[in-house]
Amino acid sequence: MSSAEDITERKLIDRLAPDDLWGLMHGLLATTFDLQPEFLEMDFLPSLFRLGAWDDRSWATRIGLERKLAELEAAVVIMEARRYNVRPRSLRLQLIPANSPHGTSLHAKVTLIVFDQAVRLIVGSANLTEPGYRKNREAVAVITATEKNPAETAVVRDALTGMEAMLADWLTPDANRIISRAKEIIAPWGSGQLKPDN
Repeated sequence: MSSAEDITERKLIDRLAPDDLWGLMHGLLATTFDLQPEFLEMDFLPSLFRLGAWDDRSWATRIGLERKLAELEAAVVIMEARRYNVRPRSLRLQLIPANSPHGTSLHAKVTLIVFDQAVRLIVGSANLTEPGYRKNREAVAVITATEKNPAETAVVRDALTGMEAMLADWLTPDANRIISRAKEIIAPWGSGQLKPDN
């Protein structure tokens, strides 16, 4: 298979499954311009929680999803208010329609996932929709901070500070708790700066 074929076969959804070494998931905070609630609950979250094949979403998956969401400290999605038309079924998902001042739009697409031993950021052009994660060609960076990778930790640390500032108008107590938990987890991992080569 050529590298061009590799690129066309890659799906962002396949990058969601966490490494077993990261431990338990504590929280999820995502921003999106557009949201498909059905995709979020029946594809994105089951893929994140490893609840089976994406084309086999049944009531058993929904029950499993509710159990997984109940184990989290919080799951928050902030979306552009003018794109809001229906919320996800699960009441464990906090959906915040963001009204922007001066006619601007919330267009950021950032997902923060916090684990015992890792903090993952997904930043790019993909909305929380099936086309964004399964069909479109999107520009996305998946950055995972762990104790063993100081460069990624530095990027995540800076991004967390930026998220707090840029999203301040819409951060609920639950959303702030997710960011605070992420900061606590990466705090003992040093300055997160790479040492120059000698």
